[in-house]
Amino acid sequence: MDSTSNEVQKFKILRPNEKLNGLSLESNPALLTGGSGSNSEDFDNSSRIFKSINDVQRFLEVKRSKASTVLDLFTTSLEAQRMRLKSYCERLMFKDPLAYGREAKDILWKKCYYDVINTAKLLRSVSRRPKRRTNVINTAKLLRSVSRRP
Repeated sequence: MDSTSNEVQKFKILRPNEKLNGLSLESNPALLTGGSGSNSEDFDNSSRIFKSINDVQRFLEVKRSKASTVLDLFTTSLEAQRMRLKSYCERLMFKDPLAYGREAKDILWKKCYYDVINTAKLLRSVSRRPKRRTNVINTAKLLRSVSRRP
């Protein structure tokens, strides 16, 4: 076997009921029930899913803002949360496409893909950039010149 086939075997696609290193992808089993009730029950179920999406989204945003390295973005718990968010968004898009479809699609794209890639690029560029003393020197000169003025 070549090295690429070994790398491919490391990753496993998880189903919504499976666990990733002991972390369940479904935090609220009530959300798994289908919408076999009336429209108001469907709306309540959709609003609960949307509330869960907002909770996971808020958690991911806090963790993303606190990341100091690229590896901090790809911890097991954050990957599980992104998979949970993806599952919730897909469920909401197909359950109530008129009310929540567009917003769920935007959240899915932004929080599961764009923000992670963009932050990784920023963190990588910051870590590669050599620290320049010129900014410190220029700031010190500016402070001295301001303090000398009457």
